[in-house]
Amino acid sequence: MEIPGGNMDLKRFLIEVLRPIRTGQQAVYRPYSCRKNDMGEAVRMPLRKLTVVEGSYSRHPILAAEYDLTIFLTCSREEQRKRLQIRENDYSSVFEELWIPLEENYLQHYSIETGSHLIVDTSNY
Repeated sequence: MEIPGGNMDLKRFLIEVLRPIRTGQQAVYRPYSCRKNDMGEAVRMPLRKLTVVEGSYSRHPILAAEYDLTIFLTCSREEQRKRLQIRENDYSSVFEELWIPLEENYLQHYSIETGSHLIVDTSNY
């Protein structure tokens, strides 16, 4: 992937989710499934006073202006592998070979961790 974070449809996320939330409207989005390589069913987000946006690419510079507070959650590589094995089982090798290197490149390129308001290591949780 030439552009770090280019594997995510950031513009769609901005238009379908972040901008409606910012303007007090209900957001409707279709989550992407890595396993199925397809979009899931539409999800309607109820309006709330607080919305938490999570995900590796949620902090891309294209989206950054939409957030009031940013928190970077991290864990050790060993813990990351353990969690992936539990969550993805046989599919965890695809994450280790494809998705994690893309994510690491993105995190480093845009200095995501150091640009966060808070950093929390979740290795022991």
